[in-house]
Amino acid sequence: MSLPLQIPGMPGGADPLGLAILLVGCALAAWVVYRDASRRGIGYAWQAGVAVGALLFAGLIPGLLALAVYVLVVRR
Repeated sequence: MSLPLQIPGMPGGADPLGLAILLVGCALAAWVVYRDASRRGIGYAWQAGVAVGALLFAGLIPGLLALAVYVLVVRR
């Protein structure tokens, strides 16, 4: 028996709703970083946004480290 919102045939598999929430959260973080960097006139704004979003998708610790590095670089 599969639970609702689970991929059929994958016991304990990925939850599509959870994946959607994760992707939306990562995309939102990437957009916020991109918008901040572009408003500050940083030439690598889209790269910073993509890096933070992708690393947040890869894991919470790498994503938070990328965000911390971005904040430290921007403050200089």
